[in-house]
Amino acid sequence: MRRFDFTETGRRRIRVPRVAIAVTLMAVAGLIIGLFLAQRRVDEARYLLYVEHTYLPEGIRKSGNWPSSLDGVPEDLNGRTPRSPNEMLLAIHMAAHPVLQAESADSRKFEGKVRFRWVFGGTYRLRTRVDNGESESHRAP
Repeated sequence: MRRFDFTETGRRRIRVPRVAIAVTLMAVAGLIIGLFLAQRRVDEARYLLYVEHTYLPEGIRKSGNWPSSLDGVPEDLNGRTPRSPNEMLLAIHMAAHPVLQAESADSRKFEGKVRFRWVFGGTYRLRTRVDNGESESHRAP
């Protein structure tokens, strides 16, 4: 029995194997997930720069003690100008729920970790020094 062809010209239809479609869809999904994760790493790096160079050094200057958590970040960001970069950092803070864990701290030096609790969030080691009103920071993954 002959198969009936519904095309008007009578040409054979090109059939793409289902495996090729599946592989293509998986590659596109992998690319999208890769771009998503790359953006997360960029957001984490921006937030860590703020914590290392602004939040921790100013915390010890204001109170004489290193901050023990990142709970004061929303207050700190809301009191700063310009607003647009701070809104991005605040959005990262609210989405990532970062946790600060101090490993060692003295009057001039802070060492600890920041862990981002969002999906595929990273953990980063921080080392910050405050000398004569200036801060010097080092970050390691």
